[in-house]
Amino acid sequence: MSQEFETVDLSGAIPSQQTEGSIAQSSSGVAFNNDLRSHSSPKKRFGLITQLVIKYSGGKISNENEANVVLLVAVVVIFILAIFIATHSGSTSAVVSDAELKADQLRMSHPVNLPK
Repeated sequence: MSQEFETVDLSGAIPSQQTEGSIAQSSSGVAFNNDLRSHSSPKKRFGLITQLVIKYSGGKISNENEANVVLLVAVVVIFILAIFIATHSGSTSAVVSDAELKADQLRMSHPVNLPK
Protein backbone atom coordinates (compact mmCIF):
# COMPACT_ATOMS: atom_id res chain seq x y z
CA MET A 1 0.00 0.00 0.00
CA SER A 2 2.58 2.47 -1.14
CA GLN A 3 1.53 6.00 -2.06
CA GLU A 4 3.41 8.37 -4.27
CA PHE A 5 3.29 12.09 -3.71
CA GLU A 6 3.69 14.76 -6.31
CA THR A 7 6.40 17.33 -5.64
CA VAL A 8 5.33 20.98 -5.83
CA ASP A 9 7.87 23.78 -6.23
CA LEU A 10 6.95 26.67 -3.89
CA SER A 11 10.18 28.61 -4.24
CA GLY A 12 8.49 31.54 -6.00
CA ALA A 13 5.43 31.65 -3.73
CA ILE A 14 7.01 33.82 -1.05
CA PRO A 15 8.60 37.07 -2.17
CA SER A 16 12.20 37.55 -1.20
CA GLN A 17 12.87 39.75 1.82
CA GLN A 18 14.30 43.05 0.70
CA THR A 19 15.41 45.93 2.85
CA GLU A 20 13.27 46.87 5.85
CA GLY A 21 10.31 49.02 4.85
CA SER A 22 10.41 48.03 1.19
CA ILE A 23 7.55 46.68 -0.86
CA ALA A 24 8.10 43.40 -2.73
CA GLN A 25 5.95 42.36 -5.64
CA SER A 26 5.13 38.72 -6.34
CA SER A 27 4.88 37.16 -9.76
CA SER A 28 1.08 37.48 -9.66
CA GLY A 29 1.32 41.25 -9.25
CA VAL A 30 0.30 41.37 -5.59
CA ALA A 31 2.40 43.79 -3.53
CA PHE A 32 3.59 42.82 -0.06
CA ASN A 33 4.78 45.32 2.49
CA ASN A 34 7.87 43.93 4.17
CA ASP A 35 7.99 46.53 6.92
CA LEU A 36 9.07 44.43 9.90
CA ARG A 37 8.35 47.17 12.43
CA SER A 38 4.59 46.99 11.82
CA HIS A 39 4.47 43.23 12.39
CA SER A 40 5.79 43.11 15.91
CA SER A 41 4.04 40.69 18.18
CA PRO A 42 1.40 42.40 20.31
CA LYS A 43 2.11 42.48 24.01
CA LYS A 44 -0.72 41.48 26.28
CA ARG A 45 -1.62 44.45 28.43
CA PHE A 46 -4.51 44.78 30.81
CA GLY A 47 -6.58 47.85 31.38
CA LEU A 48 -5.67 50.14 34.23
CA ILE A 49 -8.66 49.21 36.38
CA THR A 50 -8.07 45.50 35.77
CA GLN A 51 -4.44 45.91 36.87
CA LEU A 52 -5.54 47.74 40.02
CA VAL A 53 -8.04 44.99 40.90
CA ILE A 54 -5.35 42.32 40.48
CA LYS A 55 -2.78 44.35 42.44
CA TYR A 56 -4.99 45.23 45.42
CA SER A 57 -6.84 41.91 45.72
CA GLY A 58 -4.24 40.55 48.09
CA GLY A 59 -3.47 37.62 45.81
CA LYS A 60 -7.07 36.41 45.62
CA ILE A 61 -7.39 37.48 41.98
CA SER A 62 -4.61 36.11 39.82
CA ASN A 63 -5.60 36.73 36.20
CA GLU A 64 -7.44 39.09 33.89
CA ASN A 65 -10.61 36.98 33.62
CA GLU A 66 -11.16 36.88 37.38
CA ALA A 67 -10.58 40.63 37.59
CA ASN A 68 -13.10 41.24 34.81
CA VAL A 69 -15.70 39.13 36.63
CA VAL A 70 -15.14 41.12 39.82
CA LEU A 71 -15.52 44.39 37.90
CA LEU A 72 -18.70 43.16 36.18
CA VAL A 73 -20.25 42.15 39.51
CA ALA A 74 -19.32 45.55 40.98
CA VAL A 75 -20.97 47.37 38.06
CA VAL A 76 -24.17 45.32 38.41
CA VAL A 77 -24.34 45.99 42.18
CA ILE A 78 -23.77 49.73 41.66
CA PHE A 79 -26.44 49.80 38.95
CA ILE A 80 -29.00 48.05 41.19
CA LEU A 81 -28.19 50.42 44.08
CA ALA A 82 -28.62 53.44 41.79
CA ILE A 83 -32.04 52.21 40.66
CA PHE A 84 -33.06 51.51 44.27
CA ILE A 85 -31.97 54.97 45.42
CA ALA A 86 -33.66 56.68 42.46
CA THR A 87 -36.99 54.93 43.03
CA HIS A 88 -37.03 55.39 46.80
CA SER A 89 -35.94 59.00 47.04
CA GLY A 90 -38.29 61.96 47.15
CA SER A 91 -41.46 61.88 49.22
CA THR A 92 -41.45 59.85 52.38
CA SER A 93 -44.97 58.61 51.84
CA ALA A 94 -45.95 56.96 48.57
CA VAL A 95 -49.63 56.72 49.63
CA VAL A 96 -51.71 59.90 49.32
CA SER A 97 -54.47 60.21 51.89
CA ASP A 98 -58.07 60.97 50.90
CA ALA A 99 -57.91 64.35 52.65
CA GLU A 100 -54.87 65.41 50.60
CA LEU A 101 -56.53 64.25 47.39
CA LYS A 102 -59.73 66.18 48.12
CA ALA A 103 -57.77 69.31 49.03
CA ASP A 104 -55.86 69.13 45.74
CA GLN A 105 -59.10 68.67 43.78
CA LEU A 106 -60.69 71.63 45.57
CA ARG A 107 -57.70 73.87 44.79
CA MET A 108 -57.81 72.90 41.12
CA SER A 109 -61.56 73.45 40.78
CA HIS A 110 -61.42 76.93 42.43
CA PRO A 111 -58.30 78.69 41.20
CA VAL A 112 -57.32 81.86 42.95
CA ASN A 113 -57.40 84.93 40.68
CA LEU A 114 -54.40 87.10 41.41
CA PRO A 115 -54.45 90.79 40.44
CA LYS A 116 -52.31 91.74 37.49
